[in-house]
Amino acid sequence: MGFATFFPRRQPSASWLLLLFLSLLLPNWAIAADAGKEKEPRQFERPVLIKAEGVITPIFTSMLSRRIQEAKSYKADLIIIEIDSPGGMVDPAFEVAHEIRKINWAYKVAYVPDECLSAASFIALACNEIVLHPDARIGDAGPIFMDEDSMFRHVPEKIVSDIAQQIRIVADTNKHSENLAEAMVDKDHLVYQVENQQTGEVRFVSEIELDDWKNKPGWSDPKLVPESREGRFLEFTGKRAAEVGLASFLVDDQAELQQKLKWNGPLHHLDRGWVDGFVFFLNLPFVTFLILLLGLGTLYMELQFPGLGIFGILSVVCFALFFWSRFLGGTADVLEVLLFILGVGCVALEIFVIPGFGVAGMAGAALLLSSILLAGQHSIIPDSREEFHMLILNMGIVGGVGVTFACFVTVMSQYVGSLPVFNRIVLVPPEDKVEDEDAERLLGAKSLAMGQEGVALTALRPIGKVRFGKMVLDVVAEDDIIPPKATVQVVEMDDFQVVVRRKVEEMEEA
Repeated sequence: MGFATFFPRRQPSASWLLLLFLSLLLPNWAIAADAGKEKEPRQFERPVLIKAEGVITPIFTSMLSRRIQEAKSYKADLIIIEIDSPGGMVDPAFEVAHEIRKINWAYKVAYVPDECLSAASFIALACNEIVLHPDARIGDAGPIFMDEDSMFRHVPEKIVSDIAQQIRIVADTNKHSENLAEAMVDKDHLVYQVENQQTGEVRFVSEIELDDWKNKPGWSDPKLVPESREGRFLEFTGKRAAEVGLASFLVDDQAELQQKLKWNGPLHHLDRGWVDGFVFFLNLPFVTFLILLLGLGTLYMELQFPGLGIFGILSVVCFALFFWSRFLGGTADVLEVLLFILGVGCVALEIFVIPGFGVAGMAGAALLLSSILLAGQHSIIPDSREEFHMLILNMGIVGGVGVTFACFVTVMSQYVGSLPVFNRIVLVPPEDKVEDEDAERLLGAKSLAMGQEGVALTALRPIGKVRFGKMVLDVVAEDDIIPPKATVQVVEMDDFQVVVRRKVEEMEEA
């Protein structure tokens, strides 16, 4: 006997049918209402505009990063990044792209009025939406490098794979097509378009995924995206980017952009200030050369004429400008400054405490050189060809500074006493000036006797001038630095030099 025998079958009434109909319809109404809420335009109260213009370098990304922090301090809820760039260095572009994609305190829109090519497209893909002018261009991000023959080449496949993985991560964060993004950096990555015949949903699949989508129920046959042909980096115009869904919509100018995004109140512009322009100027190779040369030259003059102070101040200003510009330019950090200070300390120790070019002097020179080179690098060890080329450029600048400084030291050491300006700086008593008719007195070194005493006219470091009676001779100190006006004794002499030592009694008194 079946279960149905206990409950006789009855014909469903009209009320039961109505309840069943409503139970099926109400959930669809709720879903439609929720979908309608999601499509409601956002309302922004504190929009800001940041311009990202020019070639992407560490300076470019450092300035853009500072503008983003200013937007956060302004409590912006909408960041419009106006991109007009032909591209640039890959690593700095990814660095700022990852910073942008992690922003969760504001909605991000990339606005491209003209071009967003190569590495600049990484920044656009890091935003929630991409908006382009109909004639703008985006994509073509194939990584290249300059070979030894000064010709541009495509980077090896191993590097392409890493870049492709990174750009997929950036694109996926904001629901942009990962395959379209990868086709921008990989010329052999073919992309096919499939469309749901019922809902109109469009997806982009790779050649590897092609077999899974062929003859898939409800979906159209895959069609090759024409811009992703083999051997060609994917690049879209604004119109085409909107057709494939990469661009949310198209605008002709900022006024139309405001109509589409519907923000309230004025648009706050975060433009580059005079500090950014000054930092960019100081980072130019020729200006860097002049700053370093002036810093070394004034430091040498301060050591030659101690007590004046003006040369020391100028040297500090020059090196402070150098590291400050590198710090704000994004290539220097505390490490480089510490290395420089330690290098200066080692050189000072060699000059004033333990004379003679020894371990301290060589270590100081190595630290100074390392700090200056690292201050111009985006990373400590070059990890890309771009970084390697930057290292070569910095080494060329430092080498040029070294050669020029050596020539400067040679000229100053020979002619400093006769130059129109510096002959007034050298504090030599009038009666000790050597003129042509008194030149014979300098030849009287042979008349000196061992142990003969004289008075130091200048500091002996270890070379300086000493007066023996009426004669003024260039001598060499045997050991420590001897200050001016100290009494010295001759301890060794030959045809080429006179070696002196400070008088024992004075040393004991000191």
